[in-house]
Amino acid sequence: MNLNERFKKFADLEYESIDDAYDIQFKGQKADYFTFDRSWILEVKFLETDRSPNINDYINKQVDRS
Repeated sequence: MNLNERFKKFADLEYESIDDAYDIQFKGQKADYFTFDRSWILEVKFLETDRSPNINDYINKQVDRS
């Protein structure tokens, strides 16, 4: 089981899936989960590529600006 599948399994147990909510009438794209008694909405995005070079470049630029 990869990390994405493991997170989905965890989230399905811990949070309320918006797709499975009986009182949601919205069709189309929507967020993934309700959390904290529906006071937060959680949108999950999985990165398929290594983003560390971009992040490192961004951080280095911020440090150089200081």
